[in-house]
Amino acid sequence: MEEIEREPNRSFLGRIPLIEEAPGLFTPARSDGERQAAWLKLGKKRGALERWLAEDPHLGPFLAVPSKENGLDIEGLAVRGNRLWLGLRGPVLRGHAVVLDLELRQKAPDRLKARRIDGQRRYRKHLLDTRGLGIR
Repeated sequence: MEEIEREPNRSFLGRIPLIEEAPGLFTPARSDGERQAAWLKLGKKRGALERWLAEDPHLGPFLAVPSKENGLDIEGLAVRGNRLWLGLRGPVLRGHAVVLDLELRQKAPDRLKARRIDGQRRYRKHLLDTRGLGIR
């Protein structure tokens, strides 16, 4: 009960281009012009996103808490262009749900990296008063 078991496949964040073969029919592809399959770097113990969040004064302490007990738990995902929004089911901070906002760029042929915001963090943090509910 004291140790959290980390599974690398649960820390993976990547993208796969979809090609529209027919109206409403999409096929995954390794690349489609400038759009290429890529992912955020995974380390031996944690992924890039988890390393960035470890320094966050609000979210960092929750990395040591199991996801289903108000620890870091990503439930929602929205993408537009190079922008990525991650809705967190947990942690819920004093009744506020968290949405992380990242702007991704291609670092290498198969690698993504988030741009720095104001030369500091690699994400924006939005707190939404959801009266104790997380994002689902």
